[in-house]
Amino acid sequence: PPRMPPAFAFTCNALPAVRAPQSARAPRTRMSFDARLRRVKDRALAPVAAALGRRVSPNAVTIMALLAGLMSAGMAAKGRRTAALFGWVVNRMLDGLDGVMAREKGMVTDFGGYLDIVCDFVVYGVLPIGTVLGWARRAEGVWLVLALLEVTFFVNAAGLFCLAAILEKRNAGAVARGEGTTVTMCDSIVGGSEAVAYFSLSLAFGNAANLAWFMAAFALLVAATILHRLHWAYRNV
Repeated sequence: PPRMPPAFAFTCNALPAVRAPQSARAPRTRMSFDARLRRVKDRALAPVAAALGRRVSPNAVTIMALLAGLMSAGMAAKGRRTAALFGWVVNRMLDGLDGVMAREKGMVTDFGGYLDIVCDFVVYGVLPIGTVLGWARRAEGVWLVLALLEVTFFVNAAGLFCLAAILEKRNAGAVARGEGTTVTMCDSIVGGSEAVAYFSLSLAFGNAANLAWFMAAFALLVAATILHRLHWAYRNV
């Protein structure tokens, strides 16, 4: 299996020792909607990756995706909805392209996967702030709801990647589960597809009257995901 980045190993070293697995086989799970969508995305973007060849590195595409996501958040903060949506669409397209390029051209690296995750979560963290600044900064209670949403993002990410580190250590990670990601992404309620849908809706339709409700609803879904994954981990690791 892919070598785990040091940051993941450090996080899990702080946990109590876990019992040794009875088998190295990965727990059986259904193919998630994200996995199915990823296959469709890979087929759609493969011609683009082939056309670019080795002129542009996957890591450079990852950085361009980050810049587009930051632009989206900045435009949202200024109340420029069309520009914010454009930056978000470009971010998503480039974020899908970097992994396809790496796989198609044999340029997959652990650092590339790590860089991709870090950039994704930077964008996920700043986009809600941008939407609040742009459309609802004076709405009652909106900053508290934003804080709760960011907390659920933080806890979900910590749990997801520490669990991934445990599964990779047990040879039950991405390779064993047949995933195309650097580390395994355990199925749950909210995944990448649901996050894309949430951010798209909040950028397209968010305003002072409904943005807090958008954020509260998604925070509840992410909290449910945290609990669901905790239960899955209790049953499987």
